[in-house]
Amino acid sequence: MKGGTKNIKEEQRPTEKKLKKPLGRKAYGSIAHLVGSRKGPADKGLTEQQSKQFTEQERTRHDNIVVLEKFDGSNCCVAWKDGVIALSRSGYEASASPYRQHRVFDAYVKKHSLAFMSLVDEHRTLHLEWLPLVHGTHYDLTGRPPFMIFDIKFNGERLCWQHTAQIIRKWWVTWHYVFGYDIKAIPLPRMLHHGGAISIEKAMQRMGKKGELKASGKDGGAEGVVYRYEVPHPDGQGGYVVSQMAKYVRPNKVDGKYLLGDAELWQAGLSEDIMALINEVE
Repeated sequence: MKGGTKNIKEEQRPTEKKLKKPLGRKAYGSIAHLVGSRKGPADKGLTEQQSKQFTEQERTRHDNIVVLEKFDGSNCCVAWKDGVIALSRSGYEASASPYRQHRVFDAYVKKHSLAFMSLVDEHRTLHLEWLPLVHGTHYDLTGRPPFMIFDIKFNGERLCWQHTAQIIRKWWVTWHYVFGYDIKAIPLPRMLHHGGAISIEKAMQRMGKKGELKASGKDGGAEGVVYRYEVPHPDGQGGYVVSQMAKYVRPNKVDGKYLLGDAELWQAGLSEDIMALINEVE
């Protein structure tokens, strides 16, 4: 089965609509765009006043704004339901997806189930960008895992970024050798900023034209950035909770332009492990 399709909306997959969602819901919702971000027809955007809380002036001096690089892949999830399961963003099992990239993801999670089992349980889900298939941006994944983890949720609520990063770094120290990567190749987006509000221009400058994964210049470079607005935890014991999310996508970004044809395009530098799964999964 071909990986490209003219219908790239996961929610519109007819074969999945007949199935049940293991968690009873979508695995991940949408994030609103900041003012100036390139939006698709169905995308939601923040008002100018809402955007300024991220980019000009935070609501209070106690709040914390984290900015991460945004990657161009498939939003996927690892969860627990009578064992470790791989899900697409829409909340259906990746094994049942009509898209091979998701079935490869399912095979990858099953192959490394012990490692993922140490991260997820009935309350905790792992959310990541699955990168092997080229969507709208070519990357160089040489020596890098084929995914970037951008969220951990506990009972459906996002953990603050500091807590998320601490969990993943500790996990990677233990399990990196199982995945076959160097301990330094941690699958976390680069944190471009934390503190008060920061302009889109400064955040994009810190990311650089190509970003962490050497995004191809012919595709316009790195896709954009994600803002996380965190507020002090209400229990008063320290730490933060995520209040709101927002994203910025560069104006000339073309979503899924390499998914429109019949041929599958896989990223450069994929490991033998991933290529073997791609060849095995029909």
